[in-house]
Amino acid sequence: MMVVFTLVAVFVQKRIVDVHDEKTRDSVDQLKNIVFNELEIAESMPVNYSREFYLPPYLVGSDYTIDVDKGVELIINFRGEAYVYFFPIDMNLLSNLNVGINIITKLRVGNQIEYGFNI
Repeated sequence: MMVVFTLVAVFVQKRIVDVHDEKTRDSVDQLKNIVFNELEIAESMPVNYSREFYLPPYLVGSDYTIDVDKGVELIINFRGEAYVYFFPIDMNLLSNLNVGINIITKLRVGNQIEYGFNI
């Protein structure tokens, strides 16, 4: 009887952890989608486009950090894990993102179109 109870408890605990991990991943994906949607909007707009957008202060009640690395990666650190996403286009190397209000821009620099966050 004790073995059966232990196996059921282990199964239930594993399922709870799986659901929690899935909820965490969904929250991080939603944050990533906010950033990527803003970039998609900027791509469809004319040059000299600028727009403010907001990133929430917490994900599922916990702090997080969000960074742009070398203009090619979006890195979200949440609950001790780093989630890395690659931008579909290169961003300005000086781009950075913060919790709260951010600004995305689309500018012509020389012969190229350059996208950036908070430049």
